[in-house]
Amino acid sequence: MAPWHGAAGRARCAALLLIVAAGAAAAAAAAASGPGPGPGARVVSAQVVFRHGARTPLSTVFYGDVEWACDEAYPGADLNLTSPSGGAPPPLVDAADAPRLPGGCREGTLTQRGYRMALDLGAALRRRYVQQLRLLPEAAPPRRGAGAGAGAAEGLVVAHTTGYRRTVATLKGVLTGLFPDAPGPFHATLTEEREAYMYPSPRACGAISPVVQRLTQSADARESAAPQAPVARAREALGLPDDDPQQGGGAGPGPFKWYRLRDALACLLAERPEARPEGLDEGLWQLIQRRANDWETSIYAPGPWNCGAGDEEDCRRVIDFSIGPLLWRIVENMREAAAAAAAGADGWAGGGAAAAGPPPKAQPRLRLFSAHDTTVAPALAALGFEARDWPAFTANLAFELWLDGGGGSGGGGGGGGEPEEQQAHGAEGASEAAHALTAWVLVRYGGEPLPLRRSRAGAAPGAAAQAQPLDPHEHWRRVLQEQPREAQHLLADAGGGCGGDGDAGGADGGLDAGWITLDDLQERLRPFSLSDAAKEEACWPHGAGGPSGAR
Repeated sequence: MAPWHGAAGRARCAALLLIVAAGAAAAAAAAASGPGPGPGARVVSAQVVFRHGARTPLSTVFYGDVEWACDEAYPGADLNLTSPSGGAPPPLVDAADAPRLPGGCREGTLTQRGYRMALDLGAALRRRYVQQLRLLPEAAPPRRGAGAGAGAAEGLVVAHTTGYRRTVATLKGVLTGLFPDAPGPFHATLTEEREAYMYPSPRACGAISPVVQRLTQSADARESAAPQAPVARAREALGLPDDDPQQGGGAGPGPFKWYRLRDALACLLAERPEARPEGLDEGLWQLIQRRANDWETSIYAPGPWNCGAGDEEDCRRVIDFSIGPLLWRIVENMREAAAAAAAGADGWAGGGAAAAGPPPKAQPRLRLFSAHDTTVAPALAALGFEARDWPAFTANLAFELWLDGGGGSGGGGGGGGEPEEQQAHGAEGASEAAHALTAWVLVRYGGEPLPLRRSRAGAAPGAAAQAQPLDPHEHWRRVLQEQPREAQHLLADAGGGCGGDGDAGGADGGLDAGWITLDDLQERLRPFSLSDAAKEEACWPHGAGGPSGAR
């Protein structure tokens, strides 16, 4: 990519900002027809997928002499873990065999700073879902019993974690920040490694091993063919040894392992910013992150922007096998929540026609998934979003379900408007039936609306669901063709500022500030969603083996 500094860089940046500004002006002119639910819509449920907080490194190949002293006595209410069926929880994946670092701390341990990050995320969710949207009560409901499903927020908040100490502790911090005065214990479910569905694991899917191996070979080949001057720059500035992998110069055989260097530095900077290596200026740090992100996303979160020629099937399968059941659950959970809300099962007067058969039961208001970077990154890719940066500690992706009980008329508010006090602004292509219910989803990344591609103008909400499913890469290519990639990157970098909350395009195929109908979201995720049964059939009886891809 061309540099952004100097006169040429400033001119280039100015031109791209004009693209975004023009899109924002078009959005303002079309505010009355902006996408999203109508003024009477209410939020029904939310699901938040997040990476754990800051941790210790997972290896010692870089900065292996740094001492780490851990305190795993995390304050807050107790966390009661069970299996999904309510039985005893399976053993943690890294319970006893994680190697120790200098100073005595084990690899991959959530630090106290990481726990504070989890508390901060919980506090942010409290501001959003308790104070702003009033989806949850101020105080956690009293505990009703001691069996499975019991907990300080039973019935309203459902939590799930992967089987790693850092994700379990992060979930405890998030729940404590969400309900700081709750006596606890909080309840959460834990799935054994064989049934993991939130990260790439050969133990959970034997078929993923050859897929990851082929994608890694392609990524290594591209890295080896890339200019090596940045490698020399990093070695010289940071005092890294040369090529001897035993000395950590390349962190292993093959091309230089940018992702290992990035991980070691990210852990160090998060825990001890004052210990920043002397030669690590901002330009070099951005270079390290960019090269690491390019390599990792092409393996664990690929899209047409970085999937190598001939790798298209593997690029789809790696997302299928890593988080396919998670994406399937997210959509199914929203389907059930929408049906329950429309039937009034949760106290929301939807006004829709009652479905035949027994009424659906009330659904949880908030679902939490405590996971990894290799959960968040492929989810972004499945949404068609090319992230410039690898998900940071406590990076979070939220799916908010809103029901439009007034038919979703297009009056008032722009497409990028933020809901306030259960009000949503703007709608497009809504049903003309006065009492029809339209389910909308607001997708947020890091607390800001995630720019999403809307359906083409004139298409009714859910129309995509009746069309033939697109090949995943054809879908991605259409997204990229309809919006200049550089402008899309600017929006991604802005993260909600500098146009991130607005519509970056006109009424015909522009980027929407997070709004998408549930039908369209289901269609968008269809190529990557797998039920548990479908994943089992696709993954086995292939042999399993090798390390987990959770980080």
